[in-house]
Amino acid sequence: MQRFTEKTNDGCYQTKQDAVVPSREGYIGPAIERLGQVEELMEFLTKQQEQLSKDLESLRMQGKTHSARFRNKMAQKLTNSHILSALRPAFGDR
Repeated sequence: MQRFTEKTNDGCYQTKQDAVVPSREGYIGPAIERLGQVEELMEFLTKQQEQLSKDLESLRMQGKTHSARFRNKMAQKLTNSHILSALRPAFGDR
């Protein structure tokens, strides 16, 4: 993975000037693209978690808690939860 940031001695992060450049409506550049992709991933996983919760509840109501489908959805929910818990501190979320 190509990093766009480096940690400074005081614990902050910085990037090279060409990784973020001004545009008419804000900033663009490779570092902004990477940030956008990570934000998209966070939104996707959060929405998927909501859907998985609904699906699991439906399967529970049908008494299918021992089915392969239920187990697969539960495994996906746990995987997503682990990824989100690793990413959330970077976004100030809990």
